[in-house]
Amino acid sequence: MKYVKKWVAATTLATILLPGVAVPETCISPYIKGLRQPEKVMYLWTLPGGEGADFLSVIDVNLASPTYSKLLRKVEVGSVGNEAHHMGYTDDRTKIWAASLNTNRFFIFDIATDPMNPRLIRTIDNVSQLTGMTGPHTPYAIPGRMLISIASGPDGTGAGGIAEFTNEGEFIAGHRAPNHPYETVIKPEFNRMITSSWVSQKTFMSPPSKWDPKDFTDTMEVWDLKERRIIQELKGDPIPLAARWMLAPNATYGYDISNGASTLWMFRMEPNGTFSYRKAADFGTGCGPGERKKLPQSCHRASRLGPL
Repeated sequence: MKYVKKWVAATTLATILLPGVAVPETCISPYIKGLRQPEKVMYLWTLPGGEGADFLSVIDVNLASPTYSKLLRKVEVGSVGNEAHHMGYTDDRTKIWAASLNTNRFFIFDIATDPMNPRLIRTIDNVSQLTGMTGPHTPYAIPGRMLISIASGPDGTGAGGIAEFTNEGEFIAGHRAPNHPYETVIKPEFNRMITSSWVSQKTFMSPPSKWDPKDFTDTMEVWDLKERRIIQELKGDPIPLAARWMLAPNATYGYDISNGASTLWMFRMEPNGTFSYRKAADFGTGCGPGERKKLPQSCHRASRLGPL
């Protein structure tokens, strides 16, 4: 969208739809109320290209609208330097939680009262004091609550974990992990949650040239969801970022990408309930999967490593 590209430096997208037939959504929690008709408005958690406060962008995506694709309004959060990154709906799709990687804040927006005019209704400034962790990354909805993956300990180094809040923003508990959690994916049918990992807050706030590979984590954690307890660790290549379960009901497997090794990995729940984890494809040296659209054509051919 040409109206947006001029100032969007980093965004996360979300949409709202009206009643109808629900369809699967790849990148959000299965607990979130399903999409039911073509979206009318899109929200982007945005940091400006220059100076100014971070904001939630409201974009018209109604194909029949005379203002289709245009920025309708910006809902500023009143602070700068947050590193607007990931955001997520609550399970009832009435609120959006937006996380700030650098400043350890959460911003909660009401999108139910007037979807075209969302309101910032709460800012949680003391995330590190509440949770004992820093570098909040991905908000993920479960019934009545939000789970947020947080990269590191209270000083920006060391292991992080998962913070649990009510939809309204009341802190419930912190669930520590042995690595730097990046993202959360859940398969309710099996009571299993998987968290991927990356680096500490201190590392990702530093120039990439100063990143120390010793800080890169190479593990995925398998959790008992109801007990919020890690039951197995899967070890692979460094920085296993985005993970996705397959959408089919009762699908026992999914994939994640290793940005540190340019590889694709497959996790699978075996008949005995334990998880296997194997390399499924190699994109080649220098072909980070998170950047494939920006890379030479030679990087767009993955080498499959045997049967899946």
